[in-house]
Amino acid sequence: MPSSRVAAAVAAGIFAGLSVWGFAQSSHLLIWAAFIGWASYDTNGGGRDAVIVSSASLVFGVLMAWLVAIVVAGGLLPWSSDVSSAIAAAIASVLIVLASAASALSSVPSTFCGFASMFAFLTLVKGADSTHNLGSIGWGNAGIAVAVSLLIGIGLGVAHGQLARLFTASPRRPETRKAHVRLDGSSRPSKPMSLTAAPPSQPGSPNTPTTVA
Repeated sequence: MPSSRVAAAVAAGIFAGLSVWGFAQSSHLLIWAAFIGWASYDTNGGGRDAVIVSSASLVFGVLMAWLVAIVVAGGLLPWSSDVSSAIAAAIASVLIVLASAASALSSVPSTFCGFASMFAFLTLVKGADSTHNLGSIGWGNAGIAVAVSLLIGIGLGVAHGQLARLFTASPRRPETRKAHVRLDGSSRPSKPMSLTAAPPSQPGSPNTPTTVA
């Protein structure tokens, strides 16, 4: 039975190779965005909770960037595109951080990964930032292409963890059959995510700040 790091490395190589080949067969999907989605899933710890948080946060980031692009492309602000972009991005960034109060959007880094991925597409692909493409329902819409690619990347992360777990599972250690193996070979037991907010601190609890007169 290989070590967890070796198992994670082999599983990563298998899925990285397959995904690069698979994405090369499509002119619409973005392999770099898929790898970002995979990394986001792993950074959030893996497992069911990471699927929820990563998916919601990444797509929310894409949506916020799409709104910024719509505002700028549509000339909704009375300034130059550079100034409008800066102001719209600043407002979007504030909203992203404030939205992290919701459990499903709590991964601010993942949200900014989605935000940046959308802008990368808009920068790299000529005409992607036009109001026509941004408002279309199809692969020409950067928001759709980027969001789908990011979500596929999360699926790659799930598949990688499952395969690495199979490589390291031991009949003598039942807990290894339920642990999620991350990219670096570390693992933790899978557990469901709680979408309820944490209860407020009670007076006298360790989390309550003490005021000194």
